[in-house]
Amino acid sequence: MKVGQQILLLLCLLPWAMVAFAHAPDWTARVYKLVVTHADGTTELGFAVPLGGERLVTNCHVLRGAARIEVRVEGADRQAQADQRDAYRDMCFFTLPGHRAAPMPMIDVGETRVGLEVRRWAIRPASSSSAKAGSS
Repeated sequence: MKVGQQILLLLCLLPWAMVAFAHAPDWTARVYKLVVTHADGTTELGFAVPLGGERLVTNCHVLRGAARIEVRVEGADRQAQADQRDAYRDMCFFTLPGHRAAPMPMIDVGETRVGLEVRRWAIRPASSSSAKAGSS
């Protein structure tokens, strides 16, 4: 394929790519960074998912031994309060007073399957976060 044809092909595909990226979810609005401070002053990082309104959920091992829980929302750290715990499933619920999150879209029971696209989050050394796509 000649250079002119390649450029024409790219120009034709550009609108399709823009539509695909325009529909990509804003993961910073769907996954929040947590900073957990322990009584001895040490801190740990984790993530939480908003369930709607003031309610959030994270893994209990993230909050274990927490003296203070802070949630980063729109660039600001806000103090949250631990609420309910399901240790068997390692899920802890907590509230972020005054927060008004939209409910997280959830999959219906029975709709999970091998090959379903999932997202995982990682904390980079520079304290930024990123989402990676994959399948189960």
